[in-house]
Order: sequence, then structure tokens, then C-alpha cells
Amino acid sequence: MISENQLLSTVKSDHLKTFGQFVLSHCNERYLPDYKKMDLMKIPQCIPYIWAYDLTGEDIDQRFLIKFSGTKIDELHGQNIMGKYDIDFYKDKNLFSEVHQKYLTSVLTGKTSYSERSSNYPRSEEEKLFRYIETLFFPCSNDGENPNFGIGCANIDLIKRDVEDTFTHF
Repeated sequence: MISENQLLSTVKSDHLKTFGQFVLSHCNERYLPDYKKMDLMKIPQCIPYIWAYDLTGEDIDQRFLIKFSGTKIDELHGQNIMGKYDIDFYKDKNLFSEVHQKYLTSVLTGKTSYSERSSNYPRSEEEKLFRYIETLFFPCSNDGENPNFGIGCANIDLIKRDVEDTFTHF
């Protein structure tokens, strides 16, 4: 699990820092926070950027069920994704495989995931932009040890430069 010092020194986005501190405050004496005890209304500025996975299914090695998705996450995928499996709305199956494997590693190890990535976002020939996404993801557990939910938050922006893809587990 990421420490607050690691969180503050690694994460760039203010709302991701707020989200991370909120989730860490739910760990108490436990290693993993309990998703069902989180009142997301305490961090309203983050809600549009949050998603949650239900990890109680038999086939989490292949897909995650979306338990909750904020409006900015839905916009990113071009549809309301709540109640759907992640594999069903990713248009780029290679990207799905990479992202799913990173989050699955987080779930299986109980470690926090942090990522930064960018992709071409063509607007016009004159203005070359990149879609930038920074994410923070926490496995969660009602017993403090065995993940049954996962919660993440994203910072989504358009930038003028490409960034090197980073994916780290803490």
C-alpha cells in the first residue's frame, strides 16, 4: 500500500492526491480499506473521476465488473459503463489487456497502482494534442486482507506533449 509521503511526492493531480488521502484514511489499522464504508460525498470534487470494480466474480483474471463510474470516466469511454464488464467497452483490446493486467496485479498483491500515460488526440493538423491520463487505484477489502472491490480515480487532460507511459505498484 502506498504511503502518504509516496502519494504526495508521486501524484501530480490535486484531486488524485485528495482521493488518495481519502482512501488511505479508511485503512486505519487494516492493510486494505473497506470500499463499502467509504462515503464518497466527502470528496465531491473527485466523484466524476472515480470508478469502482466489483471483484467478487469467478473470472476476475479476465474481466472486472464496474460497480460505479463517475461522469468523466463515462465520457472517456463514450458511454455509461456502470454495470458493464471492462472488457466490453474498451475499443483497443491491446490497451485493455495491458490495463487489466496492471490492475489485476494490484488486486492480487494488495498494492496501490499509479499510472501516467498519453495517446495521440488529433484535433487538427496545426494543433497536435495528447490525451493525458493519470490514475490511482486501490484494492479494497471488507476483511482488510482479501480484495473484493477496487476503487480508482483519474486525472484526464489534453496536453501538447507526449509523456512516457509509467505504471507503478506501491
